Amino acid sequence: MSKNILKISLLGDKNVGKTSIVTAYTKNEFSYETLATTGIDTSFIKKTFDNVEYTIKIFDTVGQERYNSISTTTIQMAHGFFMVFALDNRKSYERIVHWINYISDYVNLKEKVLYIIGNKSDVKPEERVVTKEEAEEFSKNKNAKYFETSALTRNGINDAFEEMFKDAYKKRNNMNSNIIIDGKNGNNDKKKCLCF
Repeated sequence: MSKNILKISLLGDKNVGKTSIVTAYTKNEFSYETLATTGIDTSFIKKTFDNVEYTIKIFDTVGQERYNSISTTTIQMAHGFFMVFALDNRKSYERIVHWINYISDYVNLKEKVLYIIGNKSDVKPEERVVTKEEAEEFSKNKNAKYFETSALTRNGINDAFEEMFKDAYKKRNNMNSNIIIDGKNGNNDKKKCLCF
């Protein structure tokens, strides 16, 4: 049943709210005392596309450099990526380039869905250090969609996940339809490996 699985990975520096984003979406909860992820936490949900039920795996990965190797497997498996930064943390925004470059070492980004998430949209205006216009322009240049979210208020959370799932499903199906078989596109004979 692996053909009916979609895998989404969250990447970004520590303390940008990746775990809180996942919890807000999957459990509709928020905690001020969320523990730092020390490896990979996986959440599972079910979604139906074209009358077929899919299991969606959401990988919440650690953001600390020394754990980078832990997230390599989820990068290679993922159909889509949330690259998360905090709107009150300029360094975490600038480090999105690092995370994009990091995953590009393992996958062809043209074959994946890339979203950039500016989290903590609930911060006070004077605490915000990245403008929406700047982040949107950056995302456009990286061929990524941009969303602003707040795990605290749930603002933007559902929209980001639901749109990601639809885009990942479409991208995955497009990739499947382009499998090369004996030098031709088709659905018979032996297929060259395209693993999901």
